[in-house]
Amino acid sequence: MFRLEERQLHMIAGLILVSGILLFCLLGSGRALRQGSQGKFEEMTDFSDGWICVYETDDEKRLEEFRNSGDGDNFKNNQQMIQEINSFPTVLPVLKNKAVAFFHRTPEIRQEEMYLFLETDRQSVQVSVDEKIIYQSPVKEKEVTAYHLVPLRAEYNDEMIRIELSGNPKGDIQIHPIYAGTKNQVFMHLLFRDGPAIATGILWILAALSMLVVFAIMKNTWRQKRLLAYISMESLGFGLFFLLSGETMAVLTGMNYGLYLLRACLGILTGIMHIMVMRCFMRRKKMLAFLDTGILLYGICYISAMVLTGFSLIDCGVVFIFSAGLFAICVLLYTVVLAIAMGRYGQKECVLPLTGNIIILVGMGLQFAVRFLHIQENLNTMWYLMAGLLIYSGLLGFVGLRQALYAAPEKKEKPYDEQEIKNQLIERINPNLLFAAFHSLQSLIKSGAESSTRMLYYISVYFRDNLNALQKAGEMIPFEEELEHIIAYLQLQKMRNAGLSFHFECKVKEFRVPRHTLEPMVENAVKYGISGKDNRGNVAVKTYLRAEGYAIQIIDDGIGFDENGLTRKSPTALLNLFDELKTACNAQTEIISKENKGTVITIVLPMLENDMANETEEIEITE
Repeated sequence: MFRLEERQLHMIAGLILVSGILLFCLLGSGRALRQGSQGKFEEMTDFSDGWICVYETDDEKRLEEFRNSGDGDNFKNNQQMIQEINSFPTVLPVLKNKAVAFFHRTPEIRQEEMYLFLETDRQSVQVSVDEKIIYQSPVKEKEVTAYHLVPLRAEYNDEMIRIELSGNPKGDIQIHPIYAGTKNQVFMHLLFRDGPAIATGILWILAALSMLVVFAIMKNTWRQKRLLAYISMESLGFGLFFLLSGETMAVLTGMNYGLYLLRACLGILTGIMHIMVMRCFMRRKKMLAFLDTGILLYGICYISAMVLTGFSLIDCGVVFIFSAGLFAICVLLYTVVLAIAMGRYGQKECVLPLTGNIIILVGMGLQFAVRFLHIQENLNTMWYLMAGLLIYSGLLGFVGLRQALYAAPEKKEKPYDEQEIKNQLIERINPNLLFAAFHSLQSLIKSGAESSTRMLYYISVYFRDNLNALQKAGEMIPFEEELEHIIAYLQLQKMRNAGLSFHFECKVKEFRVPRHTLEPMVENAVKYGISGKDNRGNVAVKTYLRAEGYAIQIIDDGIGFDENGLTRKSPTALLNLFDELKTACNAQTEIISKENKGTVITIVLPMLENDMANETEEIEITE
């Protein structure tokens, strides 16, 4: 298990998108619908009765009936060939990889041009009238369920039409109903069946684009906006998937195979976007590694499947089922991950994504029951799955918008007179400590002590960070940078006061804090807490994860103080530091101080306003 950078994850998603587009352009192109006359608004004619079917079969019962009827004499050269009259829908027991032909007189063509509408399951179609081929499907369409619109001109009126299905891979052939009508009748028939799904898909796409517009115009950090970006892209994929599903788009574009490729590509991309959404709620290194591994495996499996499809080693129908299965497995696995994050680590922010995932799984289960267990035969649209995905998108879209629209309270500048500003500058630099440190350094150099080099380093770090605090006040910096400032200060104090001990226990470090807010708290602990006990005592700085966010504790065993006596006279006074933390990152603060026992200051930085945590090995520096 390993971690990927977000830039690498974006590259994987981009490669998958590009590969899908290339395969669509190379393999999925088909013919566009021919222009014809405008018909009246009427229902299509069911043209499914009375077809003469000619095919080869090994069904002994049918063969026996055909021979006994006396019509078998016409096929003496092929004892497995039969001819019978059928109405559709029906299933014909055709020999594997053998063709079947249907014959019928053309319907009455009242307009200049009419159309036959038929559906096939993984077969090639050839239509001819009076031995003249008028329609032939692309070779690749035999790998998918396809919808065909065959034009019939007035000159074909009352002629014998022949439809031949070939490339049958399974043996039995499902023959679907055949309809006849004008172009408008065909389109109205399709829209009546697919209209709700198309309308839902369009509204879904518009909602996703609206969220992307919000993402583009908001000036918050990427960390605050990334969930909105990912859920927008996932919702856009859902909308496109359902818009391209069904018969209407296949007939309008004439690209049955191309639409299968696009939907397979969308299925994989939405799966990756789903993992990216889940990644926004993960705080543990192992879980992030699990998510990143899933994305990489997802991408490898998909690209491999698409390459095999390009070389015709597997057909597109298998890739489509494979992509749907991968998405279902993805949702199931990461539902378990979210449940673990909530149960074991108390991550309350996982409630909504967990609920959304469970709703998706319920929708998938109901859709499976409807389609494969034949609970409801006439349900053409994937309503249950669509409803589950819509609810999920709404929940996560709400969370993403809330995070992206978060605005930190504006800082209120307090007026200070000229003398106060001078006092603040002196306090920030802390010249007394620097002079004492230089004096100690001079003594160490004279004595030839090796520790003089280390002390010179800590002086330079402390002085540099104090100057940065003056020049870049309020800047958000990595916690490690503030920690370096704290370590330098305590090391300098340790060289002056041998009775001072300190300890660092940092379980998480990858978050940000306002510059020069934690170090003054440590100085206060030493200056007012430890000094009151003859400069003997302990100071500890700890960081860890809590359900609310990143927790920082500054602990000392000094003399303590009365919390009601805190003032704001100094810019580094605790109350002013707490205000700065609240304004900059919406931090929650708490003080517990007991006389002669010490003080514990706890600061909690919410996840929303900070960077993603990364568990690190526990750091301990003890003197």
